[in-house]
Amino acid sequence: MTNKEIAESLKELVKLYSDSTWNYERALDQIQDEDLRKDLVELHDEHLEHMDNLNNYIKQLGERIPQYEYTGEMSAELTTITNDMSDEEIINSLRKNEKVLSEKLENIVEDIQIPEIAHDLEEDIDDENIYIDTLKDYLD
Repeated sequence: MTNKEIAESLKELVKLYSDSTWNYERALDQIQDEDLRKDLVELHDEHLEHMDNLNNYIKQLGERIPQYEYTGEMSAELTTITNDMSDEEIINSLRKNEKVLSEKLENIVEDIQIPEIAHDLEEDIDDENIYIDTLKDYLD
């Protein structure tokens, strides 16, 4: 992969993380369970951190950093949190979205030959698995 291709792949990830953080904000508006809310805040903040890291790599690769704001168009791969969802539906949707992020990370990391970026993306995959398990625990 060229640096431009890597940057484009990272931009796709930034969009997914951006939409995911928006979904966490929607979930936080609806969830009443304090323990769950605490975990969702933490997951939201960690997604923002992942976005910052990816944006730094995009910049290092000589590309412009994308500026994503939620415009009402969620990435097609993700499920949008809506007002009519139950807590269980919200958790299931967030969990499915984390699986999408994990799969996207796995696909991208296979093609990246820059060790530092590949290593960080592998750590992000590990984090995604932790997020999936955290959300699963609320369903059990």
